[in-house]
Amino acid sequence: CPRPCRFPDGAIERFLAAVPAVRQGDRLTLLFTAGGMDFFMNGRPIGSVKDQDFARLILATFIGQHPSSEEVKFGLLGASG
Repeated sequence: CPRPCRFPDGAIERFLAAVPAVRQGDRLTLLFTAGGMDFFMNGRPIGSVKDQDFARLILATFIGQHPSSEEVKFGLLGASG
């Protein structure tokens, strides 16, 4: 997200507390919706965030203008870099 990037107070901590440790072979799925974001571990629902702004900021870390990894961004978008 554009600087200064600000997440709501405690939002990251609440999100990380809801997501269990991911081990090799696990599949963590983030489903971005009009109302926020739902997350699943190995196909089972484990939580949700009902905050559109928070969900958009999380999505931007993957496919935004300044992603954490260009390789991941292109992989998620089904494109090649």
